[in-house]
Amino acid sequence: PLRPGEATPEAVAEHQKRVEDTLDAIENIWLEKTPFLAGNEVTVADIWCACEIEQLILTPFDFRKGRPKLSAWMDKVRSATNPHYDEAHKILKRISQTSAAKL
Repeated sequence: PLRPGEATPEAVAEHQKRVEDTLDAIENIWLEKTPFLAGNEVTVADIWCACEIEQLILTPFDFRKGRPKLSAWMDKVRSATNPHYDEAHKILKRISQTSAAKL
């Protein structure tokens, strides 16, 4: 649910650090030796995790920057599950484009 009021810069910084730490763990631990989270094939874990990360497109934060394994993994999950992946994120993409136009 949405919370009323403005987020403090401190709260934003704290949450961004937590997100960055999580993304770095995916990059450096979970994708260290395999192309997908649980091995060489896409699993429900990949789909669930990629869908959660995809929501970051609603922010100005570039979650792919400096994370080549995570970026390639996101592309592989999308490719392995399309057209369903794009269909599931159609509204999210539309909202992010509308929000970007307002910035």
